[in-house]
Order: sequence, then structure tokens, then C-alpha cells
Amino acid sequence: MLKKLIIANTFSFNSITMSKNGYYFERLTNTRLDNDDILLANDIFTFYEFSKSFIAGVNFYANRVQSTGAATHRLSLAAIYVHKFSSKTDFNSVILAGTYLKHDYLTWKDPYIGLQLEIAYKFR
Repeated sequence: MLKKLIIANTFSFNSITMSKNGYYFERLTNTRLDNDDILLANDIFTFYEFSKSFIAGVNFYANRVQSTGAATHRLSLAAIYVHKFSSKTDFNSVILAGTYLKHDYLTWKDPYIGLQLEIAYKFR
């Protein structure tokens, strides 16, 4: 974090081995995998802190499959809002909306949106 600018990045290396020969569709990354494969993924967020309760910015996600050479590039707008109702009750929400710049099956004409809402209550 630099003043109000927040940059967060994750990189993952996944080795996947399945018992039967053939291709599989991995639903979390929308990617086609061989029965013995490697999936590399990178996810970077750049946020601006508008207040202690609200941050928003952009997300770029990219992955590559070793055996097929399949690659995904996805660009999104992201926002996070948090609110404390009381000393025991918290609320947070996350929205992610964007499009695919590169994908085997999807194009920029296939926008997506994801929303998460959470209320947490502390019993103690």
C-alpha cells in the first residue's frame, strides 16, 4: 500500500493429474486441461482507497495451460465495501464485473459479474 493506492498480486502453479486419459474442463478457471497438466495463473488487483469503508479499482487475471497452450486474459472492475453495524456485527460486499480479452470459448462480448455479500456475527 502506498498512501491510498493498494496493489495485490497472487501467482499460482497447479499440477493436475487425473486417473483417466482425456481432456477435462476446470470450472473455476474456465479452462480445458489434459489428464496430466500444469496450470499457471496470475491475478493482480490495483485499488484506490476512497474511504476506510470503500475501495475500488481494476483486476487483470491471466492463466496458461501447459499441454494445450490455452490462455485466458480477463479484465475487470472491482469494488469492496465494508460496514460495522455494531461491535458484534460486520457486513462486507465485493463486486467484480468485466470481460474476457482472450479465451478459448469466450470473447469481450461475454461480460460477467460476480457479487458476494456477507454478514458476520460474533457470538462472544
